[in-house]
Amino acid sequence: MHAVPRANYDPMTVRIVTTSRRLPRLSTQILLLQLAIIVLTVGVSSTVVYLHARDDIAKRAGAQSLAIAQTVATNQRIVRALNRPDGAKIIDPIAERIRRATGASFVVVANRRGIRLSHPNPEMIGKSLLRDPGENPAPIFAGKTFVGEQPGSLGRSMRAKVPIRDARGHVVGLVSVGVLERALATELRASLPVILIPLLVALTLAAAGAFLLARRVKQQTFGLEPDEIGALLEQREAMLHGVREGAITVDTSGRITLINDEAQRLLELDALAIGGRLDEVVPEGRVRDVLTGKIEGQD
Repeated sequence: MHAVPRANYDPMTVRIVTTSRRLPRLSTQILLLQLAIIVLTVGVSSTVVYLHARDDIAKRAGAQSLAIAQTVATNQRIVRALNRPDGAKIIDPIAERIRRATGASFVVVANRRGIRLSHPNPEMIGKSLLRDPGENPAPIFAGKTFVGEQPGSLGRSMRAKVPIRDARGHVVGLVSVGVLERALATELRASLPVILIPLLVALTLAAAGAFLLARRVKQQTFGLEPDEIGALLEQREAMLHGVREGAITVDTSGRITLINDEAQRLLELDALAIGGRLDEVVPEGRVRDVLTGKIEGQD
């Protein structure tokens, strides 16, 4: 029996090996990496879908508000009542019926001086909208149309403003119709299940796939870690090339997959023989017949 000399380990090497062994197993690392990629992908997709849904709801609210405002601006009862002293008593009921019927947050009609003749809050009727921050009716009185987000007396909203014209085409007032941001936020929250459920299903399926793949990798590697596989490969190479017997391995198609040093010497071959067909590399004779299975033999 030969005595095996005791190895002199460097303390730094021991610490490095010990630290590396604290890493999660290969299958666990693969699972965690895939889960991180999946969560990141689903998170980015959820954000993009959420922002797109929010913009879509805001655009639809703006288009709906514009259609309502244009309808109100062409209502002849409202046009005729704009300059009457009791115009608010005529216009406000009409505007409120339209607001409730369409689901808008407000339908505000103002005359050329900017005085409100309708408003969801009765206390605002008769007051000038010029006092509100962010209100600038000048472009509307100039005949332009506006659709977008603005602050107002009820809060920030997606609104549409259109001019009101008389029979001669002169601008005699404006109508502002909008949906408050909190109402849009409520609608967005109501649509979140439709947005998120498919993403959650995709996340669940992807996580299950990652788990199955990690388990498959573990089975294929027999639960060994990369360093353990590398050590086994080194041991195999050392044993195959160190023995005094020739060793050749052949796959099912008859190609050489391994040939050790002794086999190369006995058969006068080199490492380039790996990958070649057995019947093309090994000369005719007993050795090839044994390797191909034509005859049985051990030596």
